[in-house]
Amino acid sequence: MKKLYFLGMLVLFTLKVNAQKSKNFIGKIDREKVLIKLTKNSDVLEGELVPGIGISSVLVGKMDGEHVFLEHLNGAEEVVAYFIGTIEEHVFSGTWVTINGKEPVPFKLLESVVPEITTLKIEEEFQGGKLELSLPKLINYTNKDVENSFNKYIREEVNYKELINDFFKNEDSDEKVSYSIRYEPLEVSPQLISLRLSFFVYYEGAAHGNTAFHPINYSIIDGVAITAGALKEKILNSKGKLIPLLNEALRKEYGGENVDCKVGDLHDIPPPNITSEGFIFSFNSYQLGAYACGHPDVFISFEQLK
Repeated sequence: MKKLYFLGMLVLFTLKVNAQKSKNFIGKIDREKVLIKLTKNSDVLEGELVPGIGISSVLVGKMDGEHVFLEHLNGAEEVVAYFIGTIEEHVFSGTWVTINGKEPVPFKLLESVVPEITTLKIEEEFQGGKLELSLPKLINYTNKDVENSFNKYIREEVNYKELINDFFKNEDSDEKVSYSIRYEPLEVSPQLISLRLSFFVYYEGAAHGNTAFHPINYSIIDGVAITAGALKEKILNSKGKLIPLLNEALRKEYGGENVDCKVGDLHDIPPPNITSEGFIFSFNSYQLGAYACGHPDVFISFEQLK
C-alpha cells in the first residue's frame, strides 16, 4: 500500500446521495485494495481512504451542482492526486490520475456496507462431555463471494476441537466436563471483521472453570482471513516496542502489590485481534503466571508501534 500512503487525490463525480448520507466503496486502485468512505452534509463532502488495514487519510471537498471536488491530503496536508468518475447503481468508477504525470489508471469500486453477523448454535458430544458452540455467520452481504468465503472459513478452517485440546492439554480430570465456545465482536466494519472466540471448560465439582481465547480476523477488503503469521510479522516489525508497551499496560491495569503480571518474551504473547486502530491482546488464564493475573485484555495502537 506504499503508493497510496503517499498519493492523494481529487474527486470529480456525480453524487446521488442525500444530506448526511454516507457510503463506502471497496475495490482496487492501481492493483492496491482500498476502502473509500464518503459522507455528504449539505454541500460539503468528507471522507477517508483506508489502504487495507492501516492508517487512513482524510478526504475533504465541496459539491458544485452534481459535481464534487474532493481533496485527499497526505501527511503533510498536500494534495497529490485525484479521481475523475461517477457514482451510479452502487458503483464508483472512473479514472485515477496522479500529479506526477503517471499514466491514468481506470478504477471501479463497489459499494460496501457494514456486515451483518448472526449466530449459528451447535451442540454435540466431545470427549465424554458436552460441547456447545455459538459461531458467527455472515448474512445478507452485498458481495456473496466474501460472504461465502467468511462462512466457509468459520465452518471448515477453524479447528475448534484441536484448539480445545491445545488450550487445555495440561488439565487432567476424570470428572464430567462441559465445553462452550462463544464469540464477541470487537470490530465489524466495511473493511474488517474482528471476533474474539472464548473457550470455556468446566469440570463437575471444580471451584472454577478455565477460559482461553482465540482471535478471528477477516479482511473484508481482501476477502480473506488475516493469518497469525501475517500478524506476527507485523508485530515483530515493531522494533522491540511491543513487550515494553504490553508490560507498562499490564502494570497499570492489572498489577498489584503481590501480583507480577508481565510478558517475558514474544512466546508469551498471544495472537491478537486486529482492529482499524491497532491490536487487542487477550491473555489466557495462567499465561502470565499466577491465576490472580486473570486473563487481561491489552490494546496497543498502530501509532504506539511506529
